[in-house]
Amino acid sequence: MGDAGEMKDGFSLFDKVGDNNIEASQIGDVMRAFGINPTNAQIQKAMEGIDPAGKKRLGFNRFMPVFETVKGASKPMTFEDYVEGMKVFRQGSRRIPELRRTEAFTHIYG
Repeated sequence: MGDAGEMKDGFSLFDKVGDNNIEASQIGDVMRAFGINPTNAQIQKAMEGIDPAGKKRLGFNRFMPVFETVKGASKPMTFEDYVEGMKVFRQGSRRIPELRRTEAFTHIYG
């Protein structure tokens, strides 16, 4: 996700009530939808300052500083990580059709 407008639109998809807020417990889901993969520990740490019990709702403006903090702390994927992940699709593996489905999905949805 790039600009703030796109992110705000994406954020609103998680609003189940229609008040432009999400449940604090959805922070990790929204972050993953925005392209980062925080650990559970990072999510818990981020939620401590907002709502340790995960009961409150928060708006986009309260979410973004948390997102930026976690995004900055997230380790970017390296080439070696990518290679390690692709090992499940080795030649001779029964998972080759999964790779083809993944390639097709990536081609269709970019």
